[in-house]
Amino acid sequence: MPRRSLPRRVRTQAQIFSAFATAFGKTLITGHPEAPPEAPLAAPGAMRIWAQNVSLYLDDAIVLKLKDFVADLVMNDPDEPLVPEARDTYVFAIRAGTVRLPAASLEALLNRYILPAVGAPLKDARLSISGDRLVLRGKVHRFRLDLPITLESQVAIGTDGMIELLPEHIAVSEVGVGGMFKLFKLELERLIDLPSGGPFRILGNQITIDPVQIFPAPRAIGHPSTVRIERGELVLEYGDGDRPTPPPLLDEAPNYLMGVGHDLVVGRMLMHDACFQIVNQEPSKHLDFSLERYREQLGRGASSLRPGDQLLVRLPNLDGPLARSLAD
Repeated sequence: MPRRSLPRRVRTQAQIFSAFATAFGKTLITGHPEAPPEAPLAAPGAMRIWAQNVSLYLDDAIVLKLKDFVADLVMNDPDEPLVPEARDTYVFAIRAGTVRLPAASLEALLNRYILPAVGAPLKDARLSISGDRLVLRGKVHRFRLDLPITLESQVAIGTDGMIELLPEHIAVSEVGVGGMFKLFKLELERLIDLPSGGPFRILGNQITIDPVQIFPAPRAIGHPSTVRIERGELVLEYGDGDRPTPPPLLDEAPNYLMGVGHDLVVGRMLMHDACFQIVNQEPSKHLDFSLERYREQLGRGASSLRPGDQLLVRLPNLDGPLARSLAD
């Protein structure tokens, strides 16, 4: 009697789980709870994610703290699967939520990406936060000299969704704006040369920053509705409070990253129409997820396949034993 092959869906499910078990060595199927209702699907060619208390590491120095965050990861080619580390193949279309950037992340973002993109008009740039002001220090080359400059600015949102830096104090070579600036009738616009079309521009003494262009890949599409400085961090609020509801959680953890829709490739594993939730392996106030090191996190984490091909992943944060082992 000829041997009957397994249905394609059954074969696919078995292959997905086998790949995870082989890759991570810690995968267990735990319990048999009732399958939750079918999760809402993202738009074709996109994966929708929800993030609650997640520290998203774009690299080793730039971290975005996400809360009540919803975005669509939109593929440049809708027919290709999402590969998280292939960061130039998709974009973040932000729908709602809060993004916080610590001062250290802002300084790294400035020096690694923003200033090089506009020809590095400032040297030795340092950025800090003092109260409700951003403080930028650096050196600008003018009059055949590298002149030290200091800007202390308030932050605001313009009518076009751009971030505006409104300088309240400007000093060049330790001379205040009423000194050297008045003597030579200079403004920031004339002091700092910027190419057109870059992530920021200067008009008079006001600096305007395009939030769509300041982040490295994957590019973040969307303009914040408000901006403020709070507890030493720049806070960007997106959306008008209408936050799409996530599907039923696999784990009622306080910190999580959940993704639904599209195909996902992790290592050699392919998930069709993915549905997953990532939570902390140990109790923590936040969940770390690194676009550069998440596979190392996975290697030290654990995963379980739930009914309906839904995947629950527990990851260690990027500190403690994991950080020490990766540094060795």
